[in-house]
Amino acid sequence: MDNLLTVDLMGEKEVIHPVIGSHMNHYAGWDSEYCFDWYKGKEYGKIIQNFINTKKTKTITHVNHTGQKSYGYNIFFRDYKNYEDYYSKLPKNVRRDIKISEKSRFYFKEMNLMNHIPDIRLIHKENKDRIHSLKIPGQEGAYAYRGGNKFNENYTKIFDEIELPKTKMGNRELKDPLHCTKWYGIFRYLKHYRQGEVITNEKLLAYSAIHLDGEISSVGFIWGSPQYHSSGIMFNLIISMVKELMESGKIKCLNYAKSGIPDLQKWKERMLFRKSYIMVNKF
Repeated sequence: MDNLLTVDLMGEKEVIHPVIGSHMNHYAGWDSEYCFDWYKGKEYGKIIQNFINTKKTKTITHVNHTGQKSYGYNIFFRDYKNYEDYYSKLPKNVRRDIKISEKSRFYFKEMNLMNHIPDIRLIHKENKDRIHSLKIPGQEGAYAYRGGNKFNENYTKIFDEIELPKTKMGNRELKDPLHCTKWYGIFRYLKHYRQGEVITNEKLLAYSAIHLDGEISSVGFIWGSPQYHSSGIMFNLIISMVKELMESGKIKCLNYAKSGIPDLQKWKERMLFRKSYIMVNKF
């Protein structure tokens, strides 16, 4: 497999670029709509100008241009005939866990994250409790935690500050479908289930933001409830997003950052993310 992909971001300074923005400041550019003021501000403007001008990899960790390589973990859709071909190449134990998720009647769909803020907060709390329970006694700092992966309190801060809606919100109207953030989730049907004052009839078990930027897509915030990890919810979430993006016919790849955490690297590789390079052709 060729480990280099060339993409077109479809636009320069006249549009926002969520992949570039979120990679350079994960917590300021976490959503194209909610963080729209940041994308129109000075910090983002400098990021884009540096990206246009520089020939060095430091402009952005995972997407680069002008001949300089900076790897990330990517699924190149051209490497597979179709989604079924991708799915068939997943490890058998991954496909087994996906079937467990499906047999449990957990389902995937695009969502308006505003309808599920309480569940997102709960997922974050569960993960924080789980990560902190793995802390090595007597050790301090990030590497006191398993894999050096301490829970980042920015997740708590961001979602605690969001005001809950009074009524259920419909699908978001995106300003630019080619340059935006979409949100997807794995759900369990629960009749009369509430999120604050809103009846959703479903419980969110796992979620992910996907940043779209021309021909590239990238995983943003992504978490799942530890209670359901053994039921394959995270595998189900990833393969469902791959299917959605692959069958859109517009996106060439799914990027999932550049992690130095060995456990997460191995997990990505099981989902067929490969260490590879993305170059920007037109910008």
